[in-house]
Amino acid sequence: MLSLPRPAFYLPLLCASTLLLNPPLTLAQTIIPATDGTGTTLTINGNQYNINGGTLSGDGTNLFHSFTQFGLDANQ
Repeated sequence: MLSLPRPAFYLPLLCASTLLLNPPLTLAQTIIPATDGTGTTLTINGNQYNINGGTLSGDGTNLFHSFTQFGLDANQ
């Protein structure tokens, strides 16, 4: 007589296959320039984010940007 595997065998298999076939969605934060006078601007072109403007340091060797929120996902 054939015996069926116990249900405890199927539960981990079901969980693993569910995660592989339906990965959880990840939500990235948006990028929002701060309105603090640095002059940072953001232009979005598809999945490319162009950050422009900013404020130069006193000696002109560093460029500073300021963001209220900054988040990207792995594809950006």
